[in-house]
Amino acid sequence: PHHPPPSGPDAPISCPLVYSWDGTSWRLDSGTFGGAIAPALARTDLDNLVYAVPENGVLRLRVANELDETDYLDALSVIVVDHPAGYTVAPDGEGRIHTLGTLMAPTSARDFRGADALTRVSEADGWGWESNPFARDTAVTQDIRDGLELVFPKPHTGKARLVLDGNNTPWAAHLMQKLVAAHGRETQAWYDSLGSSPALAGRFGSLMAEEAFLSVSVRVQGSWQRQGYIWEAGPEILKRQVFSLDLSRVEGDSVRIRLE
Repeated sequence: PHHPPPSGPDAPISCPLVYSWDGTSWRLDSGTFGGAIAPALARTDLDNLVYAVPENGVLRLRVANELDETDYLDALSVIVVDHPAGYTVAPDGEGRIHTLGTLMAPTSARDFRGADALTRVSEADGWGWESNPFARDTAVTQDIRDGLELVFPKPHTGKARLVLDGNNTPWAAHLMQKLVAAHGRETQAWYDSLGSSPALAGRFGSLMAEEAFLSVSVRVQGSWQRQGYIWEAGPEILKRQVFSLDLSRVEGDSVRIRLE
């Protein structure tokens, strides 16, 4: 029988979802494969499972498609990382695993309108900063984009890792649904065109990153130098990701980072 998609404020708006058995109940632990909306954009995603607890040597996971859509899952693996006590691990967008020690909070955080956001992003406590789409004039360039400017003490080396606990709001998932639906009966033909032309798929992927991902820039000699993007994460649950920074050209005692 056909089951209608879940509705209400807690209904999922992206899939598939991964639930972990914590010994007592199923806990939502990962919203996977962000941005993989066509075969040509398929990707391998890596995420931490916070709630998974083995019982009698068995780890139980549940992969769920809870929307009125078709999902394709080719393989699922569990990676176990043995790390020293006092450390944690987290992935980056390329699937590399990073070992993390003590994390350093920013000394300053302000949004693009100058509002203080430091208390919202100083620690992973579930109270995050969220961009505000209201009271904006799309004819004004400054109103089209939003983000944060962060300040950290400069490390002694020319490299650092930015650790982000975050996710997209439901706006991104709804807009992606609208984008796909706009192709109407030609949706499969659009998928086929992406699959037959790697260059076309690459250009669409770059456009999607520009509009839906967080870009990361570092202040270098008076200007912002873009270093890449942090991959989107589904709106149902936070995801910890690592972004490697090149600070070799940063001068002074502090590092200014722009997330847009």
